[in-house]
Amino acid sequence: MRPRWRRRWTRSPITWRRIWTCRACSRWRADLRAGGGAATDGREQETRMTDRIPVTILTGFLGAGKTTLLNRLMTEPGFGDTAVIVNEFGAVDVDGGLMEGVGDRAFASSTGCICCTVSGDVRLTLLRLKDEADSGKGPAFSRVVIETTGLADPAPVMQTFMTNDIMLDNFVLNGVVTVVDAANATEALDRYDEARRQVGVADLLVISKTDLADPAPVVERLTKLAPNAGVVTAVDLTAERLFSIAAYDVAGKPPVVAEWLRFASTGHHHHHHSANHHGGSVTAFCFMADQPIEASVMQMAIGALQSTYGPDLLRLKGLVELQELPGRPTVFHAVQHILSPPRSLPGWPEGMAGSRLVIIAAGPGRNQLPAMMASFLPEMRQVGEGW
Repeated sequence: MRPRWRRRWTRSPITWRRIWTCRACSRWRADLRAGGGAATDGREQETRMTDRIPVTILTGFLGAGKTTLLNRLMTEPGFGDTAVIVNEFGAVDVDGGLMEGVGDRAFASSTGCICCTVSGDVRLTLLRLKDEADSGKGPAFSRVVIETTGLADPAPVMQTFMTNDIMLDNFVLNGVVTVVDAANATEALDRYDEARRQVGVADLLVISKTDLADPAPVVERLTKLAPNAGVVTAVDLTAERLFSIAAYDVAGKPPVVAEWLRFASTGHHHHHHSANHHGGSVTAFCFMADQPIEASVMQMAIGALQSTYGPDLLRLKGLVELQELPGRPTVFHAVQHILSPPRSLPGWPEGMAGSRLVIIAAGPGRNQLPAMMASFLPEMRQVGEGW
């Protein structure tokens, strides 16, 4: 059943704007407020505002190392009582199975195009986690980290916390942290607007893979795109530093950030496309297999993809059962020409038995990728539609 909608007016921090609010969400919002529709005095409103849960957005282009960083931070005591939401591009969940430090904390993962899910799935996921925590049905949490897909324009994510009444009542955007790959950032910044926007909105820039490349040239460029953002290497970032950012302030950002947010507040679009398709130039190809794959053949297939697509191989990530290691998955991760050492896990993540691989590629030749995969790895079947 399609939700019924009513027209409302609300004031954005950026501009006056009209929004469309689901009546079901309006009833939910009314239930969240003490006393139903009763008016609240200034003291009650102030208490509600101070009780809002801080949200940190963790963004960064494909392969920058967001999940690796988040896994390490989740082991620190300072990360306690933190709910984690992971969104990734494509129809098959891989990153959700790689979150090793989740434990008993509130956690959710979603797949699909971030421009579609952020105002829907992510928002509803946050409210669901909070409702479960408040009712004692789920883990309690005092803050939230949202890891976006590497192809996300962060502006719509941010705008959700600035203009949506339900989110404003319950959450506050505390900061945007952007992970930047020292080895591949120049290529990404040159080619992709999303990469530049991820940097421009940042409160804190985290430089990863400094063991593979000198970060100095990248940092010099980043300071021009985000002159007021802090800079720290991934190895030096702590949970305490991550959560030390004050409430997000547009005034301290480059002027273009306000324009991005203004467009995000009025530019919502209703489109219908595959979860594997982003814009007109990038596709996520998703594959699954039920039988083990020979390790040497897997390595050969990845090498062929890297040789053929080069910088257009934006990311390859998957959990694969190898013939040499039956009953357990091996993590494969490649970005452009760089292949991380394969890593074996002790067992399959809950609900994720069976090999799964997501390959994100750009350029006109990407449509031939499924045929190449079929020639090297006939055991793997394509899942979903690639564009």
